[in-house]
Amino acid sequence: MLLTWIGVIGGYGLGGLVVMRAVFEQGRARFRRTTPVETERFDQQERQHIEVVALVAGLLWIVVLPAIVLGRLVARLGLARPRGSGGDPVSAGRIDELERVLSMGPYAPVDDPVER
Repeated sequence: MLLTWIGVIGGYGLGGLVVMRAVFEQGRARFRRTTPVETERFDQQERQHIEVVALVAGLLWIVVLPAIVLGRLVARLGLARPRGSGGDPVSAGRIDELERVLSMGPYAPVDDPVER
């Protein structure tokens, strides 16, 4: 009986540690991907926040693990456009007309590099 409890607590702790490490690595990678800076700036700005998020995720790993694993799949399925939906030609024509009238997109002046 005691060995069962030790195994359960040990398994829960191990699962929490694995999830904490994964969440921390994801947060660090996300910060470095959006802000390509040195490690010192990450340590100054985001490390404590990401550590807290990783700790909470580790404590709630039974809920967080499926969200991590299935998150991308659910987002891809939930936000996917139906195949062959390129938009109707009427909307595309109206968008093109608005861009032309407002001088945006391909109709932007050549001297304005922001709009291109």
